[in-house]
Amino acid sequence: MLNTANLSLEQAPPISIPFRFFLTAPLFGLLAGLLMLYYGPDMVTSRWSPATLALTHALTLGVMSMVMCGAMMQMLPVLAGSPLPRVREVGTVLHLAMIIGTLGLVLGFISSDGRWFGVALSALAVGFAPFFVALFVALIRVKVLSPTILGMRFAGTALLVTIGLGMLVLMARVGWLELGNPVPWVDTHLSWGLVGWVGLLLVSVAYQVVPMFHVTPEYPEWLRGYLTKGLFGLLIVWTLVGAVWPTVFYQDILMLLSLGCYVLFALQTLKLFQQKRRKVKDATLLFWRVSLVGIVLAVGLWAVMVLFSDQLSGYLTTFVLLIGAVVLLAAVAVINAMLYKIVPFLSWFHLQHRQLALMSFTVSVPHMKAFLADKHVKRQSYLWLASALLLLLAIVVDGVLIYPGALLFVIANLYLFINLALIYRLYRQVSGQLDEAAGPTPVAG
Repeated sequence: MLNTANLSLEQAPPISIPFRFFLTAPLFGLLAGLLMLYYGPDMVTSRWSPATLALTHALTLGVMSMVMCGAMMQMLPVLAGSPLPRVREVGTVLHLAMIIGTLGLVLGFISSDGRWFGVALSALAVGFAPFFVALFVALIRVKVLSPTILGMRFAGTALLVTIGLGMLVLMARVGWLELGNPVPWVDTHLSWGLVGWVGLLLVSVAYQVVPMFHVTPEYPEWLRGYLTKGLFGLLIVWTLVGAVWPTVFYQDILMLLSLGCYVLFALQTLKLFQQKRRKVKDATLLFWRVSLVGIVLAVGLWAVMVLFSDQLSGYLTTFVLLIGAVVLLAAVAVINAMLYKIVPFLSWFHLQHRQLALMSFTVSVPHMKAFLADKHVKRQSYLWLASALLLLLAIVVDGVLIYPGALLFVIANLYLFINLALIYRLYRQVSGQLDEAAGPTPVAG
């Protein structure tokens, strides 16, 4: 049984707010697959190629951040009773801005036309400015600071830094300011985006959703109490060392400690899955396990690259691309897993709340499993896993393998979109039935 005793929907935004973010993300995943199909092996030649940069931002901003921003708007009022002010307006503006901004970045990179970067900068500034104000107001208002909420504070701060650094790099790219050597700025932007924003939020949300949806024991108190604090602190120190005392050795040590925290989290989560209280097979566990193993693999590859950089000098580009691909795929995998739990849960939870509010007890609200059959989740997860393996092989074996990998990636993201759309359609159907059963609202006076 799900423990929903501490959850509240009284102040939650309309379900259409987070769902518009969730339904948009697979479409940007589909766009990423189409980019790989069009550019083919050029994608696996350099991290700096325009096509690779376009692909990276389609995934990080269009898929990961799209889902994560939508989730934060829903989770803060539900978990902490602290809604974002004017969430309808903020959510609508941010969603539109992220679509325009991501498309602007993609078009800017592949066309080398600075005007698209200007469009992206303008859209993202307009969208994220009110979001950050509303987000931090909501986070400051939280009275009980749980590990999940504290992690959200850190993650929100990391997103602010990531967006700020990204805008500086873009302004330098179009000639609006001078940054000198752009590589350190890009690396810092990337680290705050992946190690900070994406990693911290996924860890913080996992504290809540893994025990809740997978019926595992809670994460150990020491891990929940110190992991996100340690990660955030290490990332700050890493940044300051790079800015004030740019010695690669010390930065590498600090980054290794940060990444080691994620290995610790991954191993602990795998252990929790082994301790599940219900041994019922769960179709989303494949995504989780692939993601957690991917985290350990990426950290291992990074350590090997740093420790043996001289011996691997001829393979550094391959290592960098492989590590980047593993990290991106691991993050997208866990986001898939969370979507398949959060979207049916929100649908069920909102319908339960509406049923009580309307007193429409003649309508049966579907249970969570009824929103989407496991077979669809399994099929989509197998397609996604096959695409991920082919894309990784394209980097280390033969670039031509990117074509079948990209095709499967397109199909898997299209399948994910259809699955999420089916859940939302059922929600709308039952919601309409509840309205009909409740009858017309009496006119006052």
